[in-house]
Amino acid sequence: MGIFEKLLSGDRVTEKRVLDIEKACKAYLSWAKFAIKGHPVFDPAQRRSGKEKIIPEDQPIMRLRQVPVPVVTARTPLDPTLEYKNVVEIVSYEKRFELAGGVNLPKICICLGSDGNKYKQLVCGLSRPSI
Repeated sequence: MGIFEKLLSGDRVTEKRVLDIEKACKAYLSWAKFAIKGHPVFDPAQRRSGKEKIIPEDQPIMRLRQVPVPVVTARTPLDPTLEYKNVVEIVSYEKRFELAGGVNLPKICICLGSDGNKYKQLVCGLSRPSI
């Protein structure tokens, strides 16, 4: 039995936490893999014009609301008690995003944290290496 399976077979609190983290990871992966190049909404003219880019509503990242998962770009100091009671968690994601440029067109999105702050996050789906 792997670590993931062990955590899922634990108590309900641990199982819920693992499922929430899995939900967030799947949402990040879906948004990272979302193809900007060739998408009719994000054509080259729109990228050059500086028009606001909006994350499509069908992207799972837009459904991450009040998820008790730590914001990956928030500073989390070490807690010697291992309780981590004051961790900044995901409240939601802003609809707009920017492109960082480059070959893979990384997306820059904003996560709203439970502490009321906004956290920039870089999401990138790497292209396949050429062999």
